[in-house]
Amino acid sequence: MPVRNDQQGIIIQEQAPILLNREVAPDIFLMEIRSPDIVALGRPGQFLHLRVDDGDGGPLLRRPLSIFSREEAGERVGLLFRRVGPGTRILSGMLPDSRLDLVGPLGRAFSPSPGIEKALLVAGGLGVAPLFFLAQDLTGRGIGVRFLLGATGREGLLCRDRLKDLGVKLDISTDDGSEGFHGLVTGLLEQVLEQDRPSPAKCALFVTGPEPMMKTVAALARRHRLGAQFSLERHMACGVGACWGCAVRCRDERGRPVYRRACADGPVFDLSELDWDSGSKGSDGRSA
Repeated sequence: MPVRNDQQGIIIQEQAPILLNREVAPDIFLMEIRSPDIVALGRPGQFLHLRVDDGDGGPLLRRPLSIFSREEAGERVGLLFRRVGPGTRILSGMLPDSRLDLVGPLGRAFSPSPGIEKALLVAGGLGVAPLFFLAQDLTGRGIGVRFLLGATGREGLLCRDRLKDLGVKLDISTDDGSEGFHGLVTGLLEQVLEQDRPSPAKCALFVTGPEPMMKTVAALARRHRLGAQFSLERHMACGVGACWGCAVRCRDERGRPVYRRACADGPVFDLSELDWDSGSKGSDGRSA
C-alpha cells in the first residue's frame, strides 16, 4: 500500500531559492529549486504546497505541485507544471535567485511492494510529473522500469530524453499516430500486458493521468491480477487534511463507500481503495 507522510513525521516550511525556471514545451515549465531538506525528505508521489505572490498578494490559496525530480548532489528539486491559471501564470514568471515559499513534503507516496523486479509506469500527458521521480527512485534501486508515455500528439510528449538518460525502457503512444503506437496509452498498455504476461508477484503498475485513462488501467490491472497505485489530483485548499475540500470517494476494507482526502490520505491510492464506478477523478497535472 502507499505510505502516508505522517509515518515520516516531518514537514517543513521554507523560502527555497529558485535555480531554474524555463519553458520546456508550449505552456509547460520546469522549475528547479535548491532545498536540501526536501531532497532528504521527499518521496515519489508526494507534493509541495506553494505560495505564489505577484507583489499584490497573489492568490489566497497555495498551489500543490508534485515533486518531479530530485538531484541529491546538487540539492535540487524539480517541479514540472502547466501554465493554466493565475497561480501557475505567476509561478511561470518567477526568476532565478528569487525565493519560493513552500510547505512539504506532503501526502502519501508511492510504495512498491517488496520483491517486485519490474515496474510499469503509465503516464498520460503531464502525468509524467510525479512518475519521473518514481522512475529515478526505482532505477536507483535496481528495479527494471518500463515507462509508457502517452499524449495527444508528438508535441505533448514530455521528458523523453530525460527518461532515456535514466535507462528506462520507453514506449510512446500518440492519439493522432504522429509518433509511436497509434492510439491511447491504455491501448499500448493492453498490448504490452498481452505480450509480456507479467507475473503479479514480480511486477506492478504505477499510474497518473486523466480519469478515463486511469479507470481503464484499473480494469486492465484487475484482469491481469497486477497490483496498481494511482496518483490523483484534486483542487486543494489546506493541503494537510483539515478542510476536506479534496475528498475522494473510496471503498474501505469491507467494500463500503467512504471518503478520503487526496492531500493527506493520497494523492497516491491503491487499486483496492478507489471506487472508480463513482467517478474518482484524476488529471494530467497538478497545477492551477
